[in-house]
Amino acid sequence: MTFLLAAVLASAGASAATWDARLGAVSGDVHVLPAGGEAEVDAEEGMPVEPGDRIRTGEGSAELVLEPESVVEIGPAADVSVGALERDGSWISVAVGRVLAKIRSAAGLSLSVHTPTAVAAVRGTEFAVEVDPGKAANVGVFDEGRVWVSPAQGAEPFEETALGPGQETRVSPDAFDARGGRKILRVGPLKRLAIHRKAVARLVARRVQLRKSWRAMTPKQRNARRAAFLKRRARLRRDFRKERKAARESRAKAKERAKERAKERAKERAEEKR
Repeated sequence: MTFLLAAVLASAGASAATWDARLGAVSGDVHVLPAGGEAEVDAEEGMPVEPGDRIRTGEGSAELVLEPESVVEIGPAADVSVGALERDGSWISVAVGRVLAKIRSAAGLSLSVHTPTAVAAVRGTEFAVEVDPGKAANVGVFDEGRVWVSPAQGAEPFEETALGPGQETRVSPDAFDARGGRKILRVGPLKRLAIHRKAVARLVARRVQLRKSWRAMTPKQRNARRAAFLKRRARLRRDFRKERKAARESRAKAKERAKERAKERAKERAEEKR
């Protein structure tokens, strides 16, 4: 009995130390390449997310919900990987595209966003990170919180820079000022990323809906639900591919029949002329 109680408490502690992350609302063209080398599947609301998962959007968007109070929105044409989900050291990587987020402010909670040129470290804030195809990163804070921007590993070095409410910066080779041999980021008022202010406001309001519908899961429940999602989505994807293959074969056969009919009509017209 004592051993069973200890096991339950250990499981609960491990669960509390990590985000119960899952996909929230999904719109349009969004795919997940699961960790472990499994086949890519179409994203679906409610699917548990694990470290190593890669989320790619086309003309669509998706929410990465860490908890009802902490939500990340992945915008269109984005490539985002989940690095770690520990509450005191979680991080995601944005290769290209834009993420908006509202992260709850509380002791022991942190999220970092890695880009090819910079790392944005967050502790309770409303922020945006946008990586353009040229790998330059734009980082901004909206109405609350702070973000610390530092160089990505292997990228051009610069001084760590803190952004407060209503500020933004850009990390690219031409975006530095030199002071005493040091490279300093230029910080200005929120401008380039200000177009996302309404989207962030919707994200803040979205938390009210999530609080009403959220049901916490144990690690065992998460694993079972994730396996069911992946199995169902993989089956649907296979069925879709079979349907496309059958449609292609049907079109090919229709073309062949059309060619045969055209040959027969040409032959009939030739005979009529004789």
